[in-house]
Amino acid sequence: MSIKDLKTYELVKEEKLLGIHSEGYLLRHKKSGARVLLIENEDVAERAKIVTLEDVRKRDYSLAVNQYIERKEQEKVAPSEVRKEYFEALEEVYRAQERMRKLLIAGGYVSERQDNH
Repeated sequence: MSIKDLKTYELVKEEKLLGIHSEGYLLRHKKSGARVLLIENEDVAERAKIVTLEDVRKRDYSLAVNQYIERKEQEKVAPSEVRKEYFEALEEVYRAQERMRKLLIAGGYVSERQDNH
């Protein structure tokens, strides 16, 4: 079945969307006059999805994005683990600062007695 076979919609305009490698279809609902724009292209994970007319029909013609795109569940990390990783990273920063300070002293760029203000 193609978009042109829809009984409740009239195809108003069909256009190649070269900039995004897609096909665009402007439809008008025959009864309400509502306009619907469909773009046929490849899925983009969690952002866009190609659906068939049958998919739309199964969802009572709803075009709500959350009807078609499922979000992956975010990984849950315990606060204690976040704190541990934060302090490990902070220690790494301190070690890097100390290495840099020693290199700057060895290169003669700063004196050993540098005021921290």
